[in-house]
Amino acid sequence: MFETSGYKKVNAITYTGEINEVQKQGENDIKSIEDFYDVEGNYVKTEITHVTFNGESEEEHKGEIQEPSTILISDEDIEDFELDNLSEEEQEKVKEHVLSIVEGL
Repeated sequence: MFETSGYKKVNAITYTGEINEVQKQGENDIKSIEDFYDVEGNYVKTEITHVTFNGESEEEHKGEIQEPSTILISDEDIEDFELDNLSEEEQEKVKEHVLSIVEGL
């Protein structure tokens, strides 16, 4: 049985590196900002995460802040949001924003 317990808005940068032919694994890097909301749409918290892994090792840094920090997702769309393709300008704006927030970890 599935019951909605809340929503989240996410801005993220995901890098998947080339696969190493010997180990059949690639290096991955994920930086994300996640704003959490309850079922009524009230803001709860924001988690900042930076994870790097290459199959053999994983390094994760997490932080939490108490203010909404994602961009380009309106509050009206929180329940039924569907990602449209972002323009290059919007993609660059999200990238700069995520990097500026994750730097503080």
